[in-house]
Formats: sequence, structure tokens, C-alpha cells
Amino acid sequence: MLYRSVWVPSVASATLLVALRITDQLTPNDFALGLLLKSVEIFAFGLGVLGSLLFLFLVVLPDVPRARKLRAFIAVSLPYVVIAILWLMLKAAIFPRT
Repeated sequence: MLYRSVWVPSVASATLLVALRITDQLTPNDFALGLLLKSVEIFAFGLGVLGSLLFLFLVVLPDVPRARKLRAFIAVSLPYVVIAILWLMLKAAIFPRT
């Protein structure tokens, strides 16, 4: 049960972060929509932090198998991998190679 409570917010956070970038590219430049997307982005980041905190709680439990802890670590690291990929894409768009 605790593994699912780590897995679900982490995957939801990563999915929201990717969906926000796609929505940002497809929608017109509207101030109200920009505020909505920003608040959803903060919510997605909060879900990632919640997954990380639940993972730390899972790590300190002695009766959880090591394989389950490893799967939880992979699930928790997914939003941060997505953030890193999005950051690299943004950096490549701002500073293109010549």
C-alpha cells in the first residue's frame, strides 16, 4: 500500500509536467491560461515532493523488501528525470548550436 502511495503521486507529477509543456505549446498566449498552467505546474511539483517524502518514509521501514524500495526509488526519480529533460530541451532551444 505504501509503495502505491509513492508510485501514484510521482507518476502523476511526471505526467502533468509533460502535459503542461505540450499544452503550453498548443494554446494561445493568454494571461489567465498562463496563470492556470503555472498553478498546475506548482501542484505537479508538489506531488513530486509528496512522493519523495513518502519514499523517505518507505526507506526507513525495516520490513519492506529491497526490491520494492528500488522500484519506489525509480518511481520517485521519474518526475525529476522529466524536469531535467525539459530543462535540457529549453536550454537547447534558447542557445542553439551554431
